Amino acid sequence: MSFATNGVLSGTGISSNPYEMYDAEDLKAFAAKVNNDDETSASAILKSDICLNACTAGKSVLSSNGLLNNGLFEQWTPIGSSDKAYTGTFDGDGHSIRGLYYEDKGANDVGLFKYTGVGAVVRNLVMEDSYIAGKHRVGSIVGYNNGTVSDVYNKSTVEGMTGIGNYAGGIVGYNNGTVKNVYNKAAHLSGGYVGGIVGYNATGASVNNAYNNCTWLGDGGGIAYYNGGSIKNVFQVPAVGSGVIIAWENNGTISNAFYILHNNASANVNKRGYGSKKNVKGLTFKQLANLKVDDASGFPLLDGESESPWTTGSKVTGDGFVTYKFPYLTAFGESSQPIISIQTDFGAVTISEDRSSATVDGSFVGAVNIPDEIKVSGAIAFDRSFPNLTAGDAFSTIMLPFEPASKPTGVSFYTLGSVSKVNGKWVISATEVTGALDANTPYLVKVESGTKSITFEDGGTFKKTEGEHSVTNGNWKFVGTYEYKTWPEN
Repeated sequence: MSFATNGVLSGTGISSNPYEMYDAEDLKAFAAKVNNDDETSASAILKSDICLNACTAGKSVLSSNGLLNNGLFEQWTPIGSSDKAYTGTFDGDGHSIRGLYYEDKGANDVGLFKYTGVGAVVRNLVMEDSYIAGKHRVGSIVGYNNGTVSDVYNKSTVEGMTGIGNYAGGIVGYNNGTVKNVYNKAAHLSGGYVGGIVGYNATGASVNNAYNNCTWLGDGGGIAYYNGGSIKNVFQVPAVGSGVIIAWENNGTISNAFYILHNNASANVNKRGYGSKKNVKGLTFKQLANLKVDDASGFPLLDGESESPWTTGSKVTGDGFVTYKFPYLTAFGESSQPIISIQTDFGAVTISEDRSSATVDGSFVGAVNIPDEIKVSGAIAFDRSFPNLTAGDAFSTIMLPFEPASKPTGVSFYTLGSVSKVNGKWVISATEVTGALDANTPYLVKVESGTKSITFEDGGTFKKTEGEHSVTNGNWKFVGTYEYKTWPEN
């Protein structure tokens, strides 16, 4: 076996003997062959995972919220151009490229590849911990695609410029070819016109078997901003807020499109356009949980397809809790399943698939649906804008749908004692909690003025919903979902 060293590539670049890339220098050497030596049809294959920047342990290009970390990063030179379009086969062979950095807010056609021509194939690749920022036609894999992009998975940040006509997509900025079997879980995605998979899907172009599990900033759609071609067999996971589920503007065809129904999500499959839609379905969590995997083709049920690229199945975590079943692309395995989202009366509870973190939207009101105990090992954030408690004796009320492993610092909790009337005013007696906090139990809480979130750093256990109970004591009534607290009126 031969190995490349210091950017000297083994192989000849023909399809039967592609250039082999083992490290960052090899990848840069290949880019130079295309861009500088006119080897635009050369074939190449990754022989190992490659890191371009922030390669030492504990370092990363992106912060935990997907934004660019401080540091000096080497700028990437995207492969190909409009006058030197890449037309060869680039095979990631299941490996990843991480630490790619490109930032030029005035540049068009930005990505690992700048411009691919007819006949180009980019496949079997994971992009992670990378930052790709340009003006127009920006994507993690290809800026402007005329070829085929398949079996790729993006976990990086993609940023286009805001403003009319600036397209950005999680996988491809502008698609004039084929994008298939792709999964986008971008750390951060923004631009003027944004699509979870492609920014612009041109007339005659296609997006097939695509799965988007990221939200975005700017006008956009879960799969594409603009669709003039075909979008088929796609799945959109997160709530889209003011955006739309599949394509902002649809003048092509959308078929076999599935999305999760969120209480706070837009119900619009597209915002405008006169294209066709067939078999577009929103599914509840209960429907997802009841999906069956059998020889009919699994999920989604693909019309006219003999074999589905999707798989579903119960996913069992370390604490033995069986989650809802979500579809995932078979090529990427169960690790590509999305986060779990469960609605409760106390807020929309979002729990990461590995049970390492959770968020509770404390302002949400909806149906309770926690199917079993769920243990979360890491931080749980209870997000709610508490009143501006400027007075020293001012309190708010709170009830947690989980049993915290420990109390948060800087926050005081009190149990309710009794209610009495003193000098014409109702007075509630309360005792500060010195021990553990319980789930589904009413407390008074005292926080600093303007607090918008309480973080329980050591996690806790969400409790199974057991139905609704209520109690009335005089004119005082409390309604709960698991237990209820009564107190005497003096």
